[in-house]
Amino acid sequence: MILARTEPANAQTQVKMEILFENGLNQISKTTCNNFNATIKVTLPAGVAIDFCDVELHWDPAKLELLTGTSVDVVEGPWMKSYGSTVFAVQPPQTAAGILPDIACGYLAGGPALGSGIFCTVMFHCKATGDSNIVLWKPTNAADAETYLLMLGALVSIDVAQNGRVIPEFPVSMLLPFFLILTAFAAIATTVWSRKRQISIKIP
Repeated sequence: MILARTEPANAQTQVKMEILFENGLNQISKTTCNNFNATIKVTLPAGVAIDFCDVELHWDPAKLELLTGTSVDVVEGPWMKSYGSTVFAVQPPQTAAGILPDIACGYLAGGPALGSGIFCTVMFHCKATGDSNIVLWKPTNAADAETYLLMLGALVSIDVAQNGRVIPEFPVSMLLPFFLILTAFAAIATTVWSRKRQISIKIP
């Protein structure tokens, strides 16, 4: 698994690709059986443009799954198509492995894309408790890259790649039972301690 790189201080001059959740952050808390969206945002500094974007995503299939398990769970974002007529294609997911092998977008006419915006949105379902990263796979800026940007066929370096992280959220429905259990334990402990004190006092 490729870990997210640390964002440098001069990030405003960097090409950045990141996974964001509904809370606007790179991390979100979810309970089992919850649905959520993960968006892929691309940020280009001034003077940088792209006309093609390709992304591969990986996640833990024991913890997460696509909402329906098909390519319809991936929706084109407004960013690239706001600059021209696009072709957006999604290769069928490898659901058992937790992989979307290819999410690609290029121009039929118009372009290139500038600035920043949402490349696409992916709909997920939280199937089990536990942490899971959603990983932008191999943004290496090399010939073997699986996540990359192009301009006129040339690689545009991705300087910062920020993965997303889904962590367990304690269900609200469990708060009352948990509180009652703690209260019961506290009452038992208090009773036992009180009895021990009474016994110790009676000893001559």
